[in-house]
Amino acid sequence: MTMSVATRRQVDQILVRARQRFEAAERTAHRNDSQQGEFDNAYEGAVSGINFVVEAFLLASTGTRRKVGEDDAPTLIRSTCAGLSAKRIACPDPMELCWEQTRRNASAHQGDWASTLGPADLERIAGLGSDLLVAVEAYLKST
Repeated sequence: MTMSVATRRQVDQILVRARQRFEAAERTAHRNDSQQGEFDNAYEGAVSGINFVVEAFLLASTGTRRKVGEDDAPTLIRSTCAGLSAKRIACPDPMELCWEQTRRNASAHQGDWASTLGPADLERIAGLGSDLLVAVEAYLKST
């Protein structure tokens, strides 16, 4: 599928937003004065960043965007990873990405985190998200 200039611009903007979320999580993880609420917010932001990357892939590969309310994140994550793998582009394990999504939903959306988050959690989620972003960028270069 050939993307229009406008669609490519949208995809690029979505990926910039995702990259900013992952970089913010990394910065929070490495700051000496980060507090628990900042870890929670940065983690939430990085999971949102993963959803942005999935959205960008969907838009780039199909030309369509999700509608509000059409949000089955684990299915979309698995579909994105399958699409990348079909193109022989390495990406993070979809099970790990889905687990992070589930962890975020089970904790943050109920108003209380099930476990305390720390720097290692932020490094992990930012790394997974960044790896997925790199995979989608490789996909974009191949099309």
